[in-house]
Amino acid sequence: MRSSHRGLIGLAFALLAGPAGGGGCTVIGNTAHGNDKQGLGLDADSGYAQNALRQHNGGNDQAQVLSGVDCGQNICGAAGQGNGIACP
Repeated sequence: MRSSHRGLIGLAFALLAGPAGGGGCTVIGNTAHGNDKQGLGLDADSGYAQNALRQHNGGNDQAQVLSGVDCGQNICGAAGQGNGIACP
């Protein structure tokens, strides 16, 4: 999936399980670029892997992901700029 939505989080995911909520999901293999807020927004129980996220939230030196669990092999920002290759 590719995303570029000015003024919004690029990709937002949440999965509710039962009346109390919770649950989670896994977000794999997405590309998002140039959103005004974070490129990926997840609930705390969700994981993400193999995503490329850059130029969100004011630039590569800012957070590219909102919440969730980094399961690895994500690229956030650009090498040598702010948060570089690792996602927060």
